[in-house]
Amino acid sequence: MNDKEINEKYGCTAENFIKDTETEYSICREERQYAVFLYNILRFYRKPEMRCGKTKRIFTVCGIPEDANIKKVFYEATFMRDFFERNRRLILGKDEEGKMPGILVQTEFTRKKKSMDKNDAFNYKLMEYVHKGKVENCTEEDLKYNLGHHVPHAELSEEELFAVKCMMEAKPDIAVLYEKGGKEYLLFLECKFESGESFYSNEDNSIKMSQREIQWLIADFLCRTYLKGTVEISESMKDKSSCLVRFVRECREKTEGEIKEEIKKKNKEEIKKEIKKEIKIGDLVDLNRKEIFHEEEHEEETTV
Repeated sequence: MNDKEINEKYGCTAENFIKDTETEYSICREERQYAVFLYNILRFYRKPEMRCGKTKRIFTVCGIPEDANIKKVFYEATFMRDFFERNRRLILGKDEEGKMPGILVQTEFTRKKKSMDKNDAFNYKLMEYVHKGKVENCTEEDLKYNLGHHVPHAELSEEELFAVKCMMEAKPDIAVLYEKGGKEYLLFLECKFESGESFYSNEDNSIKMSQREIQWLIADFLCRTYLKGTVEISESMKDKSSCLVRFVRECREKTEGEIKEEIKKKNKEEIKKEIKKEIKIGDLVDLNRKEIFHEEEHEEETTV
């Protein structure tokens, strides 16, 4: 493709900006836009028999088994903050059982001046998880406040404190709960377009963890505590990281030169795996427009 063709197809002109028929073009660099398209597809094609062609490939890229039934799909789900807030309100809210649902949904609630039993507290379960055992010197504040902002006084190492903070702040772009062979599995997807994977680090950069590693810790914690015995971590996260999905304008094989250039940074097999995790933006747009929202049919109806 020469410079003129590139400019006609991808140039930042008013014509290209409003042109909705060219699905390969996008002025938006934010992967959230395409993550919403993917979310729609995962929800719409819940049953295996509904998937073929493009949809079948998209589900494969996401690490969802071919025969899996989709139970729930969540977009940017803040599981850790939600579980913490629900736990806090149930324990510190009013005692009347009939008013419990109201306590959970209202923006503010009246806290009772009582102590939290650490064995019932979300925060203690979280600290116990990263510490891999009982935690000493846990204070009342450590149990009541969001550990994404509050630094606990409990005896935890710097690495454990860092993990707790990151787990409370992180969230997957998409979470999928699916059923396969009579069992339910939890899968987290980290979506990327033009940006690389982000990392969490402390102030002096002595501790660093990737987004996908933190997300795996969240899934593992939930499956070991609140979802214990009912939900397992997806096999697609067996490498102890969430599943990477990359949105691209064109799916293609990388050249040997590109692989050699990147091999200095990564393992050759990892590069090949990343290629297989690509989803074409045009496929996302087409499936949303034509299959899910039937935009072409609506356009025909309005012109009749």
